[in-house]
Amino acid sequence: MRKPGPATYLFGNPATVLAAVGATAFFGYQWWSNDSSPLPAIVAFLIACQSMRSSDQLQKYNEWKREWDALEGRASPARGGSFTLTPAMRFAIALPAWGIGVYMALTIGDDPMGKLGALLFWLASAVAVCVLLFRLVRPLWQKRQPKKAVNARDPVVSICVKPPQASPALPDAYRQLPAYCRALFR
Repeated sequence: MRKPGPATYLFGNPATVLAAVGATAFFGYQWWSNDSSPLPAIVAFLIACQSMRSSDQLQKYNEWKREWDALEGRASPARGGSFTLTPAMRFAIALPAWGIGVYMALTIGDDPMGKLGALLFWLASAVAVCVLLFRLVRPLWQKRQPKKAVNARDPVVSICVKPPQASPALPDAYRQLPAYCRALFR
């Protein structure tokens, strides 16, 4: 796995993620209360999405690096304050945020931009519910599908190595074995 680039480190650190989500909430509220243009809210939302994607990439790289170092017998230094959101934490953050959005969508006035914001909120809520239902139903659906039989003659190849140009003779190969291996062949 390649080390992420500087842009991933810039957008994926916890401070940037928190700032981008906060800016999205602030500009979204400003747009919702009709004091501002929707453009800053949209830009902040796109930056927050990129920031979360970069954070996930950094987390995957760090996990891979920790496992890679463990293969060599080196322990990776423990990093305090890791920024990992568990599903329970995401739910605990999303539920109050969604409740605030419901309140704002229900109490919006007759302003056309406010109604557009409310429509987008309800559309996003419907998409989120559909995705959640799909994630809940998909494991049940996958269990009922018959599994394909794996053909032993066609294994999945992950690394291709060129065939050797020459191989040693069998007696030479036996002589090059360690003593404890040669004892097994006697």
